[in-house]
Amino acid sequence: MQVAVSKHRVAEGIFRSRNLKYLPFLFLLLFLMPAVSFAQNATIVGTVTDSSGAVMPNVNVTVTNPATGWTRTFPTNDAGQYVAADVQIGHYNIKAEASGFKVSEQKDVNVQVGDRLRIDFQMTVGTSSETVTVELVDASQLPLFVTTVTCQRPS
Repeated sequence: MQVAVSKHRVAEGIFRSRNLKYLPFLFLLLFLMPAVSFAQNATIVGTVTDSSGAVMPNVNVTVTNPATGWTRTFPTNDAGQYVAADVQIGHYNIKAEASGFKVSEQKDVNVQVGDRLRIDFQMTVGTSSETVTVELVDASQLPLFVTTVTCQRPS
């Protein structure tokens, strides 16, 4: 009987009001930790086709962040689709490689928080030493050309 009383007193000490004041902070910390760890990620998806538009399974799509050196390869499935999940924010080079086809690459793809980017590739027959590079350009950085055409009526 004495043992039961001492256990009860220990439990009372744990749940005293001065200890409970830290409980909301503890719950907040436990629930926000997973949200912070996933908040900086994005997903890149796409479909790889050949020049006729047919889907290409088993193509290796490599996603590389040149600033950090992070590189992962994602194979396409039977429908020619790939999914690069949990990609950190940053700028990436993405290339598709398949035997008997030229390497197709998109450089400087900007990945933002929560993005679900679609980067599709159309493969061209050739050797893997040949590369087709598609570079994304911010339209606001392109020079603006204004052409004035003057027409005169014949007199």
